[in-house]
Amino acid sequence: MSSIKEFNKQNLKEIREMLNKALAGIHPDLIAEAQNASFTSGEVTFKLNIKIKGAKSRAASMLEEIAGYRGIDITKTSADGYKLVGYESKKRTRPWVVEKVSTGKRYVMSDMDVSFRWPNNRPLIPIKDFVPSA
Repeated sequence: MSSIKEFNKQNLKEIREMLNKALAGIHPDLIAEAQNASFTSGEVTFKLNIKIKGAKSRAASMLEEIAGYRGIDITKTSADGYKLVGYESKKRTRPWVVEKVSTGKRYVMSDMDVSFRWPNNRPLIPIKDFVPSA
């Protein structure tokens, strides 16, 4: 890499790649990755994400919890070839993450889409209206 006089998108891509190579061998049980960056001409801040190998993501954990509450069998594949892989609670209109089995591509779906593809579930009650029994 040549000398850096200021930060820009091009040299930040190179820096991120160098950071990810350096972080790859940090520990055999960890996966570390430099992600999004915010920068000015003289300073850059990267988001660093470190996971334990084999650990479930937050979206996968939320999927198990929400699917159990709604009575959805997450082991089943829909008739059109999708499987549920995650639930993003902050995405209100399309919180469900699905994967097309044939291609491996991921998509997001609304509550209504999921209720049509996995019909043997309980009625959809918005999470904000759910009050656990004491």
